Amino acid sequence: VSNGSCVAVDTIRVSIGTLLHPRISASDPPSRCEGDTLMLRADAGYLSYEWRGAGGQLLAITPDFAVTRSGAYVVSVRDASGCAGSSDTLSAEFHPLPAPFILGPDAICDGDTALLDAGAAYAICDWRSAIGATVGNSRFLRVAAAGVYHVVVTDANGCTGTSPDHLIRQFPN
Repeated sequence: VSNGSCVAVDTIRVSIGTLLHPRISASDPPSRCEGDTLMLRADAGYLSYEWRGAGGQLLAITPDFAVTRSGAYVVSVRDASGCAGSSDTLSAEFHPLPAPFILGPDAICDGDTALLDAGAAYAICDWRSAIGATVGNSRFLRVAAAGVYHVVVTDANGCTGTSPDHLIRQFPN
């Protein structure tokens, strides 16, 4: 600056921060089953955190966030210098639980058998008696006695479901 006879000089130091890019880590693979919880965690060391869903709605303001439904999630952060940035999007998928239903007769005569069917959509079938004992492990169960049976199934996503009880009555010939 000059007023004609004097010259003044001043120095301003400008710091340019870097754009922040936090990473999201997940407690488990982001493909889960309905009813599960997936914990998401942003990198540590930031002053503030904002978790948002695909629609932009604010979901949490903490470094950790518990996810219980399918969706796309992003965390935005700010550091002590005022620099800000956002993570890449993490997509979480929660698969519905299987709901098996046993197909087959509900009565047999002495000496006969009944074929119960858990359905073809399951990777694992675990047939159980009323007392919880395993009585079979395939899609079909052949029974020769009265009793109450149910099947616990696991689908291709690793999700598990249990059928309602199926009562088999036995009648004399």
